[in-house]
Amino acid sequence: MTVRPAVRRVLLVGTTLLLIALAWGTLAGGLRQLPRSRTAGQQAETAVQLACGLLSLLAVLTCFRWRRWATPVRAAWAVCLVAAAGLSSLVWGPPLPLTALLFAAGALTLALGIIWALRKVSSSMNATRISFRVNAPRAAVYRALIDAHAVATWMVPDGMTSHIHEFDARVGGAFRISLTYDEPTGTGKTSSQTDTFHGRFLMLVDPEQVVEVVEFETADPSLRGEMTITITLADAAGATDILAVHEGLPPGLSPASNELGWRMSLGKLARLVESTR
Repeated sequence: MTVRPAVRRVLLVGTTLLLIALAWGTLAGGLRQLPRSRTAGQQAETAVQLACGLLSLLAVLTCFRWRRWATPVRAAWAVCLVAAAGLSSLVWGPPLPLTALLFAAGALTLALGIIWALRKVSSSMNATRISFRVNAPRAAVYRALIDAHAVATWMVPDGMTSHIHEFDARVGGAFRISLTYDEPTGTGKTSSQTDTFHGRFLMLVDPEQVVEVVEFETADPSLRGEMTITITLADAAGATDILAVHEGLPPGLSPASNELGWRMSLGKLARLVESTR
């Protein structure tokens, strides 16, 4: 789901302030408790509180930097938050198991809500948006977006070769494509030389728009996750303006590299459709 810019800003500011407040509260509380921690349980709860505070700050940073560490950092933060909430009712004063359970459940609900918001913000921030003009009719450009032979020709960056395994150009139809480097390299996402991805068509509006969901086939967790590609076409004085938006880039995929690959591909698309006019 695409998050509108205004909503994204609200989510970003809200979750950032909440995480900073949690960090301040847990760090301050842990430091206050440190001299009073006598039992092993109290020392463990204090250590978890301090870890939760530090992880809260790291969770904020993963929205802007170190995105490939976002998932493990947020998972560790959620575990610490729930543990700290539950332990606090067990080790300070008379043990209250039911209260501990309620506190842990509340902390888990809060953690899941914050992680959901962070994912939505990160998904929208990790995106590329490219405009390109093609000197060809909109209908011709649209046909090149949904024709398997044409896609194999243009949707491949320089220095790579495309192989179409499957391509069913209808709403709900699936596709699977491999891009293989022409020269030996160790940078492939699926194997040392190959990037394989699969997906499906979400929307086909002839001759205006193609929306598809894609995902890399990879063992690298930082490259996993569905991405949404929306290509919109508009008439422009005898030519066609293309707007390509690639959202939900996984943490391990550089937006700059993704944009470069798309610009190479759109250049090939332009040459293909312009040569057949």
